[in-house]
Amino acid sequence: MLLRYSSLLCLIVIAFYPEYAEHAASILAGLLLVFATSFYFLMTSSIIGIREIRLSDDIDINYTWQNRAILATSLVALMMSGMPGVVYYTLPFALIGLVTDVFATLLVMGAIEVEDSDPEDDE
Repeated sequence: MLLRYSSLLCLIVIAFYPEYAEHAASILAGLLLVFATSFYFLMTSSIIGIREIRLSDDIDINYTWQNRAILATSLVALMMSGMPGVVYYTLPFALIGLVTDVFATLLVMGAIEVEDSDPEDDE
């Protein structure tokens, strides 16, 4: 929720208050860098086996897609503000989150199903 509202506030400042746009873009870049780095740490932890990550079927689709729209808009605003390095660093975070949200949405809508694997089928 911190990323959502603070990013939205920065985007509003960038859009409607050009005299503060540079400062808001810097704050937005800092937020995205912190959240992307945290996400990369979580992914690294799951890859080496420290944490386990699962898809959930009890998500709020509206909230999820609002977050993705705000993140995409933030990336566009940072690119237009002259911070392509931050955008390129954050892009995998956005794309992996987008793919995950697509699968979670399809799971909630019933278009795909997840079943436990049968150990007898593996043999």
